[in-house]
Amino acid sequence: MAKTPEQKLMELEQKVRLLEKQKKQLKHQIERAGKKAIIFDVMIDIVEKEYNIPIRKKLLTRTVKQYKEHYQESITAAYRLFGYSRQVFYRAIKAEKTKQQCARKVVSLVQEKRMTKPRLGTRKLYHLLQPELQALDVGRDKLFLILKANHMLIQPKKSYHITTNSYHRFRKHKNLIADLPINRPEQLWMADITYVGTRENPMSMGLVTMLSLRK
Repeated sequence: MAKTPEQKLMELEQKVRLLEKQKKQLKHQIERAGKKAIIFDVMIDIVEKEYNIPIRKKLLTRTVKQYKEHYQESITAAYRLFGYSRQVFYRAIKAEKTKQQCARKVVSLVQEKRMTKPRLGTRKLYHLLQPELQALDVGRDKLFLILKANHMLIQPKKSYHITTNSYHRFRKHKNLIADLPINRPEQLWMADITYVGTRENPMSMGLVTMLSLRK
């Protein structure tokens, strides 16, 4: 049965109302997305200013890579969102490859030196490898960063001497002055002995002082 002109008109009006409703919803979503993007920009500006971290410069290439993989977007379109051309992406990729090659050469030089001296520190390495590092345009700070990124920094050993051993088999006397009030000079004297000097020239030093002077 054919539809009357009135029925066709009603169907068209329903479709128009549905499209208008969808248009409002999309407009609202676009406005929310725009506000959200503005808030994220403000957050990035705050972090860059307060912590002095160039987030946009350092993370732009990786961000575009992930965006391209997840949303199947072209590099040109992705970079236009940030106001850049795709040449910026290729320059960043080339610079990253150059940096990695430089880091690999530095690591190889350091490993060669540490074959004979495994605990050779970064500052000594910088002086020993200065001609090679200058050819690679690597300064002291950059050398530290490369070794840190490759977990090759040498942790300094703690240097201290144990002069007291309380875990012995002899009798230990109680602390007789634990509750004694100290209220005048020369009321209580303390004495101690410690070891100074070297293994070749050992010496000991005795100290006597008033407890009241330590307060």
